[in-house]
Amino acid sequence: MIKAKLLGSKPPHMNIGHGDVIKSLERISEGLGYNFVDAGFLKPDGDDLFIVAPRGIFNPSQWSNLERVGTNREPADGPCGLALFFLFNMGLPFAEHHWDWAIHQYNCWNSGLGAIIEASRGFGKSIFMRASMAHQIGMYPDRANLVIRASDRMAIDTVEGIAGIMTGNPWQLSFPNVVPKLKPGQSGGAWSAHQGYCVVDITRPDDWASVEASRTSPTLFKFGYGSRLLGGRVTGCMLIDDIHDRSNALNTMQREELIELVVGDIMPMLWPGSRITIIGTPQGENDLLQRLPETPRFNKIRTPITKEGTYPGTPVWPEAFGEDRIREIYEEDISPSKIEFKKNRLLDLEAEIERHFTFTMFPHSKIENHWAIRMGVDYAAIDAGDSVKGRSAFAVLVTTQEPVSGAWIPCDGFVGHVTQSQADRIINDLYNKYGRKPRVEVICVEEIGSGKEFERILARNTPSMPLLGETGGGVPKEVRWENNLEPMLAGERILISDQDHPFLKSLVLALKSYPNVSKRGDPSADILDAMVWAHYHAFLTYGDPVRRRQKKEPTPNPYYSLSQMK
Repeated sequence: MIKAKLLGSKPPHMNIGHGDVIKSLERISEGLGYNFVDAGFLKPDGDDLFIVAPRGIFNPSQWSNLERVGTNREPADGPCGLALFFLFNMGLPFAEHHWDWAIHQYNCWNSGLGAIIEASRGFGKSIFMRASMAHQIGMYPDRANLVIRASDRMAIDTVEGIAGIMTGNPWQLSFPNVVPKLKPGQSGGAWSAHQGYCVVDITRPDDWASVEASRTSPTLFKFGYGSRLLGGRVTGCMLIDDIHDRSNALNTMQREELIELVVGDIMPMLWPGSRITIIGTPQGENDLLQRLPETPRFNKIRTPITKEGTYPGTPVWPEAFGEDRIREIYEEDISPSKIEFKKNRLLDLEAEIERHFTFTMFPHSKIENHWAIRMGVDYAAIDAGDSVKGRSAFAVLVTTQEPVSGAWIPCDGFVGHVTQSQADRIINDLYNKYGRKPRVEVICVEEIGSGKEFERILARNTPSMPLLGETGGGVPKEVRWENNLEPMLAGERILISDQDHPFLKSLVLALKSYPNVSKRGDPSADILDAMVWAHYHAFLTYGDPVRRRQKKEPTPNPYYSLSQMK
């Protein structure tokens, strides 16, 4: 007999008891057609509750031997079968939203679609998916399954958790025939997070050797975003669990890179007939959880902390996150406008969008070639052959002024990793392109770091350049962006040219990425800095010193010529 403790993994703040287990078993019994409640498997012991049953009694292959009392004969590989497995192996009954997830997942899988589950933090995403993956391995031990997470360490934690389920005592209730390949030197795989986990179906001694011979991947293997993708073939289930985190989703560019990795490198690993579930909490409007449902290959379910997706609201999981607990989480959030609570708990991405720069486009065709020009330079350089990973980029932004309204319009520029000589040539090319002085009023160079030396090089090589160095008074970048750009963009004192130009596309992307812009190694930060310097003097409260300082040619003294007459 196997004895397993239920409610053994209950979090301290969770309000569940024996009645919740009974309720879950009643729902499972109705679906599977067998009365698990009255079968005598449940054994209370004071405040504890145990299940005591023969080894393998709940193995799906044995279900035909159980006396059927229900009418809805759902398959073991379905929501009810997963719920039963979850109860025995995780020591907890399904919460109502777990039922919703399981039904959604199987509806997607049975329709040939990928399932996306977007949920509040703390809602049992990881434990649900560990159980779901272990259940799939028990059902189909000859298939290969992959776990993908934001880091290799997270991926290791997940696969180790799944492996722990398969070596635990309750596993014997459902899948005693599926055993770990623990013996060193066994062919066909290993049993470790790094090498992968392999299982053996001991009921198939005649053909299992051929199963292992045909394997190209372990039963269970992992991949952490940022680590080397070794390849492999997923014939069973792929789980992508919270692949977005603060290290790889700070800005739109990082999110795009991750999406390209998933779509271009990871998705092709799925073999025909395989399954995929993506689960997580959203990180931004352009992350994986938002973009993939736009395709016909995925379907998404959302589970915020309240049913209305608002605060206050009706708790979705009152046993764990009742009104008092939700209020505590809300009050503990010290982020501006409670944006972390709204995003991570309510799944409200509009809160993040509100912090983006608002801006208006200007028709490029209306820009005249005699309007005043200014440039802003955020200098950075690399040596030829250097790695550019994590390095700041060189950025220069060109802006022109519409003379009637006085609005400034970024209309040209460059961003990228270049050498010092290349940066010099880019500035000179733009300077010559726009007619030099007097049309080019100022080229404002950030003097922080190596920028001051670069300014000297520009002045030495091209003495006519109207150069001006600035440090910004030691104000942090984010403050400059908000104080110097946000009100001018919102008030349409800075407009954006709608020209189809690579730099302008990068500029728009940077504006849309804010505030999720990393200060180092993110080209969006360098573009915003160049934008600050290009307009730094145009909107000063005490007037524009650039034009005030401009020297006019001296008026000839008529008496001087008379004095020279003989």
